Amino acid sequence: MQSFPTELSVANFAGLEIVVEGEVKDVEIRNGWQRIVLSDLVIDGQLVKDNAQIITLPYPEFVYGDFVRARCELKAPGMIEDFAYDRYLASKDIYATCFTYNVLFESGGKGGLKSALLGARQVFIDRLDRVFGEPHGSLLVGLLLGEQRFSEIWQERFLQTGTTHIVAASGYNISVVLWIAMGFFASIGVKRQRAFAFLVAAIAGYILLAGADAAVFRAGVMGIVLVIARQTGRRTSMVNILLLTASIMLLINPRLLRDDVGFQLSMMSTIGLIYLSPSIEKAVRWLPKQLVIQESVVATCAATFMSLPIILLQFGEFSLISLFANVFVLPWIPLAMAGGSIATLVGFISVKVAAIISGPAWLALSVMLWIVEVFASLDLFMRAIHWLVVGLVLLVWLIINYKIWFSKIST
Repeated sequence: MQSFPTELSVANFAGLEIVVEGEVKDVEIRNGWQRIVLSDLVIDGQLVKDNAQIITLPYPEFVYGDFVRARCELKAPGMIEDFAYDRYLASKDIYATCFTYNVLFESGGKGGLKSALLGARQVFIDRLDRVFGEPHGSLLVGLLLGEQRFSEIWQERFLQTGTTHIVAASGYNISVVLWIAMGFFASIGVKRQRAFAFLVAAIAGYILLAGADAAVFRAGVMGIVLVIARQTGRRTSMVNILLLTASIMLLINPRLLRDDVGFQLSMMSTIGLIYLSPSIEKAVRWLPKQLVIQESVVATCAATFMSLPIILLQFGEFSLISLFANVFVLPWIPLAMAGGSIATLVGFISVKVAAIISGPAWLALSVMLWIVEVFASLDLFMRAIHWLVVGLVLLVWLIINYKIWFSKIST
């Protein structure tokens, strides 16, 4: 009932040229175009349910909460090659799209917490750009807030090296937010029990700042459940937390299970980290723990192996160099995130001083970009993998998983 459009859905206006009014729910500017998602739609004076997506020029820029009016011909989304684009948009309650040059600003937003957070987010990003420049700024924004705004060349390089996940907000970012929040409250003498509400608010605020996509929402809910468990003195089980998180997300939006690749990859990767990491860690004890080398290998192998079926079935491509690229890139992330955050905050006082103290973060970002560029130049990215190869890999994957689970059950 939740997953399909109703009689009052905007989908019923597909194929008609109309004037639609609505509130800007999401905005993305990429490759010279502005993608706007409108909610609270009004067509010909009639309130309409669900959302519509409008592609238009990058200027004037619209922001969350703006009320706009557009004249265009609505179209029902369809397949893009082998990608079920219509189902992907439906998972975000988008049932109609249109392209138009005619988008007019009607009034500003009503404000509110989310509007204030997004406004603060943009101010932070603007200051970050002044301190770091490009392409370092784009990488740091991806690390901190999950915003992907690289040029097509850099996007391709991250894809070829299997490192696109580092520029998407995830559980690692949530752990950093918790670490910073707990450190702040400890420094001012507030105990964890009393800081409970503020910790939950910090996680919720970060989810909104990072765009609330499936991966960061999953990580955020898991973080909140973990904080609640510790607050109430309950024993925590990562398996139970993961299952509860998945249940909450699917109760809100059932389409995630089938149509959101981000949700699928996020869940499978987390399962790998929970169940496979201990076994892999035993096998790579000989690796040094310095510079997080052993931890990077374990996490990359566990997450990549468990999510391999989704990668092959959804994309039909795979990076043969991803393991090595991630091992070299991941150790630099903490320094880049911590140093970048501090330098950006100092930038609100003085950009020149911020540029000086940004040295360690700038170095970490430079090394990461260099590693990605070098590994991408090796051209070890497999595209359009034949279905026989995919089937063979999946068979081996099932056999290995069977042996792993059987050994766990028998012990």
